[in-house]
Amino acid sequence: MANRTIYVSSEVLIGDTGDVIGADHAVAAVTSSTYTTDTPREQVSVFGKRGQVDTVQNESTTSTIEFVFHPYDDDTGDFAPEGANAGGTDFFQPGDLNTLMNDAAEDVPTGVTVVVAGVGKLTSAILTSITAEGSVGALPTITLAFDGQAAAKPSALASVTDTASYDIANMENVTLTVAEAGAYSQSATFNWEMPVEKLNKLGQSVNSATTYGTPPGTASLAVEGTVDSGKATAVQFGSWKFTLDTDSEVSNVTNNMAVGEIGATFNTTTEGVADGCTCTDV
Repeated sequence: MANRTIYVSSEVLIGDTGDVIGADHAVAAVTSSTYTTDTPREQVSVFGKRGQVDTVQNESTTSTIEFVFHPYDDDTGDFAPEGANAGGTDFFQPGDLNTLMNDAAEDVPTGVTVVVAGVGKLTSAILTSITAEGSVGALPTITLAFDGQAAAKPSALASVTDTASYDIANMENVTLTVAEAGAYSQSATFNWEMPVEKLNKLGQSVNSATTYGTPPGTASLAVEGTVDSGKATAVQFGSWKFTLDTDSEVSNVTNNMAVGEIGATFNTTTEGVADGCTCTDV
């Protein structure tokens, strides 16, 4: 029978001793994750020889982890997210995410360790993107992406018996700060992106490059509603509140009306920069 790893044998941990947020923090309510490595190589072919005479790596390997989780609405009492199955005692909170957002824009980022048990591991990782979205009739989700250095694949968990309950946010727990309070919003999407670049120098190993964020990055908050929402400055998904820089402004408005629909829809996008955004616990 084939060996396999399923979701009950995995967990996502962020942090380690010496990292920007300290020892490992378990991310609650993860539903999917992806670990990827990409190594650029060049095949060298020369006169007088068939095929290739060598395959050369000329750029650093890019290693990333992306995962999706449902934001919790309550972090107290019986519904408080738990620490790691592997022995950690803390859980990942909005303030931790805010620290990672700030670290990505530092002159010299400290970085963080990201572990997906049984799937993949990064060290010295930098947060590169956040997508938080919620809509009528669907559970809100938050997607985080990291770029870092690949490490040995961590083992899957053994004999997991945890049956914890979380208070997961739903559409009732999505709150917007918009110019038009009567917008009757149907969906909201917050996007945050911090591009990264790898810096190396001649004479060093091709895989010894250091990853840096390249501020200011970009951020936006898109809202769809039955009327134009106007400028949107913040959105809250349960306990997770994302706020744009106060100087952010509306960049795009798209309105649509069609026969057979309940009414016209108004899509408004407010844009700012990533290093002016915050994530707070409410």
